[in-house]
Amino acid sequence: MRTTVEIPDEIFRMAKQVSLERDCTFRELLTDALVHELKGRSSSHVARRHELPSVILPADAPILSMIPEALAAEDVKQEVSRHAGFGH
Repeated sequence: MRTTVEIPDEIFRMAKQVSLERDCTFRELLTDALVHELKGRSSSHVARRHELPSVILPADAPILSMIPEALAAEDVKQEVSRHAGFGH
């Protein structure tokens, strides 16, 4: 079956690199990955949807204007400060 799938550029580049390393086609790699992900699932298995809480932010909240890289850096900074002093 032929289909079209949008894949983020970085994931596509990584997959192409892996397919070259494994000496297989992109199609073979994608098929193997899907088989691996789907194997063992029963036909009666239905994924449950979880409702996420709503968050209302003020219009001038800094997070609304941050680029993904800045958000990731802030997450790392908060994670480091949360764990500062543990294990010492």
